[in-house]
Amino acid sequence: MPNIRPGLPWVYVGETSKPIDDRIAEHCDDLTGKKGRRLARRTVNQRFVRPRPDLNEHRSPVFHRYDSIDLEKRVKRELAELGYSVTDLRSASKSGGDA
Repeated sequence: MPNIRPGLPWVYVGETSKPIDDRIAEHCDDLTGKKGRRLARRTVNQRFVRPRPDLNEHRSPVFHRYDSIDLEKRVKRELAELGYSVTDLRSASKSGGDA
């Protein structure tokens, strides 16, 4: 794992088919779905400050699930290589996470 550079913020990398503002609201409002399960990671709910479209504006949207998963992994790796502390759903879940 690359070294985290002081001064760079923690970032969450996720994938969604929803409008980004709706997804952020789910994270920040700590919403639950029809089956009573959380719709968002607790870490995001606790640490979210603002969206960072500047980190992603040069990317084209993807429309297939596997492409989305691949893009999420690449974005996480690229940001980590730049020195950001990066969390995503998969790494949070594997580490015992914060669901």
